[in-house]
Amino acid sequence: ANAYKHIDIIEMDAASNRKIDDIREMIEHTKYKPSTARYKIFIIDEVHMLTREAFNALLKTLEEPPAYVKFILATTDPLKLPPTILSRTQHFSFKKIAPPYIVRHLQDILSQEQIEFEGEALEILARSGSGSLRDTLTLLDQAIIFSKGSVDVDSVVRMLGILDPSKIEGMFEAIMRQDVDTLRTIAQEFEAYDSEVLLEDIVEYLKRKFYEPSGMMSPFIIERFFRIMAQTKSLLGMNADNGFALTLMMFKMLEALKSDEISHQIHKLQTHLESAPPRQSEPMAPVAAAAPIPESKPAAEPAAVAIPAASAAPVDTLAQKAQLLVDKIYDRDVELGRCFEEHVTVLSFEAGVLRWMSCADEGCKKQLRTYWSVIRHLIQEVFGIEVVIEAVPCDEESKKKTEPVSTPEPFETDLPDAAYANEDSSSMIEDVETGDAGSCMENSLGLSGGERPKEVDGREILNEPFVQKAIEIFNAQKIKIRSKI
Repeated sequence: ANAYKHIDIIEMDAASNRKIDDIREMIEHTKYKPSTARYKIFIIDEVHMLTREAFNALLKTLEEPPAYVKFILATTDPLKLPPTILSRTQHFSFKKIAPPYIVRHLQDILSQEQIEFEGEALEILARSGSGSLRDTLTLLDQAIIFSKGSVDVDSVVRMLGILDPSKIEGMFEAIMRQDVDTLRTIAQEFEAYDSEVLLEDIVEYLKRKFYEPSGMMSPFIIERFFRIMAQTKSLLGMNADNGFALTLMMFKMLEALKSDEISHQIHKLQTHLESAPPRQSEPMAPVAAAAPIPESKPAAEPAAVAIPAASAAPVDTLAQKAQLLVDKIYDRDVELGRCFEEHVTVLSFEAGVLRWMSCADEGCKKQLRTYWSVIRHLIQEVFGIEVVIEAVPCDEESKKKTEPVSTPEPFETDLPDAAYANEDSSSMIEDVETGDAGSCMENSLGLSGGERPKEVDGREILNEPFVQKAIEIFNAQKIKIRSKI
């Protein structure tokens, strides 16, 4: 069979015998049993070149071949075969040959032919053949003729038009030295080469450096370089300027080294701290205590000055919180914010109790009453969810104007509760909170002073037998949910 003399192996080139008559002639041979072998083998090379009629003629025989017949269909483009053929065949894909095996085969050929060669030159030829031994042998023949009987790196590089590996090594050495001027010169030289082929050579160089026991680049840096080259390939796919894309790649690699420097400095600092004596910080304590040793009056005066500053801090905090509340109300509604800012004044905020004074007129009262839930929510956002509001009547506060009050500037507070419906000390806000709306709410509902709407306690539904049974079955639990306005 290797000498092409086996009578039971019939090979047909479909590129030159592609018509239906050629297939019919081959099918005639399937009627005869093999002479010496177990099977009669029919090899159809480049089968995708057959015509549609030839495929149809072959289909019946492929479906029900004789038991002693085997077909081998060889092709480099299986997608061109009709689905009817593909569905009746088993697929065996030949993988690319690894470069080391190709190099070993080339060395055997050149040793038998007594031709001098360099191992690195054969590696370049194997990579250029892309895993195909036939293509690599073709390149080897060209290299033998081009180099005039001696296959070396220089002649192979010039024949293929690729970059000398020593220049790639020089590029990475310049990157590691952070030599910007050398990189600019190398970038100009690289513009004369095919960018995609150059990237493949750089990848091959990095692979070799990664497996070297004492490489000059860490795996972290190599991984960063691979990411940068992937970005460069995407730029080349967008028809970007090849020379500029390669130059940008080099300077990105230069910047990628800075992250390694930072990690190195961190590791160096950690090593220094671990190797330092454990009690090295103790001598610093007397120095800190010795700082105020000169007991002079200037040293005591700053301490006295710091006391008023500390007492003034809460005032600033209250003013800032009050202004923040005003801003939030303005964001919600401009008219409401103007009403709150002009008629409500924040007095103090201590121990979770917010005191304010409200002097709202009837129109402002109506606005504050309508948007009370919104204002209360905003107050809880600024002053805390557990805040308690204490409203001071406007007339009472006017009597206390002579007393020192911290920053009595008007601010729109969360709850505009200065609108009092009756003559009592209870404010409208207190009424809303306790559920007793007072005369204000009664007037808005059109009820007389003696009439009150019957209040319904929603908790009474829990006493219903149906609900009690549901709680028992589903093990219901009570959960409080606050809605975000």
